[in-house]
Amino acid sequence: MTAANDGAGRISEALAGRSRPILRRPLPELAHGAYRGVRTHVSGALTMCREQRRAQYSSDGGELSSARVHPTLNRESHMRWCSHFIDLIAVMGLALCASGCNGSSSSSSSSSSSATTNASAAGIWTGTDSASGLTLSGIVNAAGLADFIRSDGVQYVGTVQISGTALAVTLNGYTQFGDEFSDGSTYGVGTLNATVSTGSSISGTLTFTTSDDTATSSTWSLTFDSLYDTASSLSTISGNYSDSSTGDPLNGATVSITSGGVITAQSSANGCVLNGRMSTNNTSYDVYEVSYSYESCTGTDATLNGIEFTGLAILNSNVSPVQIVIGVTGQNASGTNFGLVSGLTAT
Repeated sequence: MTAANDGAGRISEALAGRSRPILRRPLPELAHGAYRGVRTHVSGALTMCREQRRAQYSSDGGELSSARVHPTLNRESHMRWCSHFIDLIAVMGLALCASGCNGSSSSSSSSSSSATTNASAAGIWTGTDSASGLTLSGIVNAAGLADFIRSDGVQYVGTVQISGTALAVTLNGYTQFGDEFSDGSTYGVGTLNATVSTGSSISGTLTFTTSDDTATSSTWSLTFDSLYDTASSLSTISGNYSDSSTGDPLNGATVSITSGGVITAQSSANGCVLNGRMSTNNTSYDVYEVSYSYESCTGTDATLNGIEFTGLAILNSNVSPVQIVIGVTGQNASGTNFGLVSGLTAT
């Protein structure tokens, strides 16, 4: 094989995709551009060499030969020139492709290594609200739904957003049904900005403004409660419970939970009938989802009729008899917000 044929064979191999480690990988945009440029120049070089060979060694030896062939090129030097020129273009092109691919790989690797791992706020949390001096219990499920319950029945409800260890959540605040904030309002909105350590602590500041424009700021320091790591199931939480919660329209009534998660109760004092359901989305942890509504309530409790309440619950098996804490919120047709915290004790 001549030098020209050898060079053409090597570049044809490359263009045909036989250099598998390089050309079988997807190329970045820069490498694609370089590769297309190489193909254009190589194609031109091959065409020029073929035409010059035909012209120089044509059988008639006429004017075409002398017009097309450089006067200083004989057959041997012409073949060497074509071979070297083609090899040079091939090397340059493949080097550009390799550089582009390696650049893409390096960039991807760098991007992957710089990815941030977010902490988790899921858990049961206990601590203190500095503004009121009252104890605070938080429930955060795996989906990020959070209910922070103060010991006076005030609830702060929202969905947590976490970036790294930074936690931010917009919280809707509700007083216990029948109670008020210091300015007479029963609802407000605030923001908690905090630092979270998975399964350890949440520390930050709550800024809160009531619907009557009273602003407060409070520091929260919460500690993870290992009760969260207790497995949950509907069969475990099923049973009969006594409701002893102040402000709860079912105070003094018996609340029944079936093994299928159906909740029922009726108060003889005000006629309120409760129907609802309880579920657990992750049986590895002690958090339950709750939904229920009231009907047939009379007196001041009649305003609760027809409202769909939703929220979270935990089963405290560390005490005897076991207890359930439920925090729910809802809104009536006119847009008025309500919150209810219930404490149930097994009977």
